[in-house]
Amino acid sequence: MFVRILPIACFAIYAALILIAFPQFAFAATTDTPEARAEIEKYGNTYSGTQIPELRAIYKKHLTEAGNETSDVVRDLSYGPHERHLLDVLQPKNPTNAAMPILVFIHGGAFVRGNKSDGVLFDNVLNYFTSRGVLGINATYRLAPEYSWPAGADDIRGVVRWIRDNARKYGGDPDRIFLMGHSAGAAHVAAYTFNEALQLDDGVDGVVGSILMSGTYEKREGEFTHPYYGDDASLWDDRFPINHIEGRQIPLFVINAEYDRTAMAKESIALIQAICDRDDRCPQHKQIPGHNHYSMMYHINTADDSIAGDIYEFIQRY
Repeated sequence: MFVRILPIACFAIYAALILIAFPQFAFAATTDTPEARAEIEKYGNTYSGTQIPELRAIYKKHLTEAGNETSDVVRDLSYGPHERHLLDVLQPKNPTNAAMPILVFIHGGAFVRGNKSDGVLFDNVLNYFTSRGVLGINATYRLAPEYSWPAGADDIRGVVRWIRDNARKYGGDPDRIFLMGHSAGAAHVAAYTFNEALQLDDGVDGVVGSILMSGTYEKREGEFTHPYYGDDASLWDDRFPINHIEGRQIPLFVINAEYDRTAMAKESIALIQAICDRDDRCPQHKQIPGHNHYSMMYHINTADDSIAGDIYEFIQRY
């Protein structure tokens, strides 16, 4: 019995020492919860408003129990005059001396709601990347209908300006900024990425890549189209990001979820096709298996590495 147990005990000690010496190899304390998977699969791509709070609660509990907070967080720094012009800086607990790439996360909320942090959500997104030596910025922005197009892109410009002025004091490289948006946040990131009239310093702003997760990119009637893009549909062609792709051309990673609603999935496909036609080469893209429009963000920094590893590789490449 002792002979059998000794090698196992030695391996366990060795594994613990490896994780202490190289924390980047650590994984979540628990596996992705079957409860969340069952909830996602039950609704498929027809999930209702009642499911979302339940799914959020499942992941908040799961992320809290996993205990993967890998960041030192500085909260509620102002990047502009409005009360929602706020951002959080998430720094690795054990940073290196090298200037870090910077990942800016812009939350969703159908243009009319949402915030940069709700407890462990959306800190979970950037905790994954800070554990791998990336400086994280979680930012919020002004909301429709009080603030309509192009307020979201204008606010991203304000975030980028703040980073250019302040990133070095937190160990970040202001010439290596990646923008990552989800849902309405992806629409704002796409607008800023492509439309040169909306960019800081004529696009000489340090932004070297954009990650677009299930956003609104093309003209489409919908419940939340009018509050942000306005009631005058004759102006929409100029306001949707897909009509500005001849502007700045930087590396893109276009992402959607298996259980996105069909209309939203089609927008990602349309953007991919437009970039393929523009460049005669398609952008990096992935459909996240087994996730819906919400869990695609909630599951990051759990043992379910369905997309975060791909995003990290994208950042490393550029």
